[in-house]
Amino acid sequence: MKVAGIVLNVLFPGLGSLIVGKVGQGLAQICTTFLVILIGIVSPFLFGLPLLIAVPLGLANLVWSILTVAQLPE
Repeated sequence: MKVAGIVLNVLFPGLGSLIVGKVGQGLAQICTTFLVILIGIVSPFLFGLPLLIAVPLGLANLVWSILTVAQLPE
């Protein structure tokens, strides 16, 4: 279950956390993912400046989602 959660989190951050039972963190990660996507869609209209926020936030969200599942006890 842990490996499946990690794989799902790599594909879509938050989904694997939901699968392993971390519902609150999973929903927060999914909301953050949608926020990053929204910022990415809007950024070309604002001269790319929001990408300075979206890229680090997206990477941090990805790492957070993977660590959420990886730190579960066996």
